[in-house]
Amino acid sequence: MAGHGGAMNGIMEQQEIMQQTPPLFDMDLERTQTDLFKARYLTPRDFLNDVYKMVDKAEIRAHEDQKRLYKAQAMYAVSIQEFDPRLALHCGRMAPRERQRMEERRKEKEKTRQRSLMVLSHPWVPGEAQGRMDCNRNLRSLTP
Repeated sequence: MAGHGGAMNGIMEQQEIMQQTPPLFDMDLERTQTDLFKARYLTPRDFLNDVYKMVDKAEIRAHEDQKRLYKAQAMYAVSIQEFDPRLALHCGRMAPRERQRMEERRKEKEKTRQRSLMVLSHPWVPGEAQGRMDCNRNLRSLTP
């Protein structure tokens, strides 16, 4: 019976630690690299915010991996120093327009998705499929 009490105390301690740990940002180096590759950062500030999230996460978990904290802090420090103020100014002017375009594309994509769902839910009409096949055949014959 005494062995179970120690195990229970260990579980309770782990639960207390987990409750005390603040929520972590879902950001890591791999995700940052992916966002860079896919040009998702419109401004240097967008990038720095994600790097800061990694620093914050590393600070919270410093007791597990001190090296990660040092690397995250170094990355943040270097990133701040490397950005050209003219680039930040240019990106700051361009970002609102690009965000608006992205939002318009997202809305158009949603409308297209809704239309395709409506077409899929549309009942089949005899002869309609044959008409589409004829149309596609005619279009293919027009292309070289």
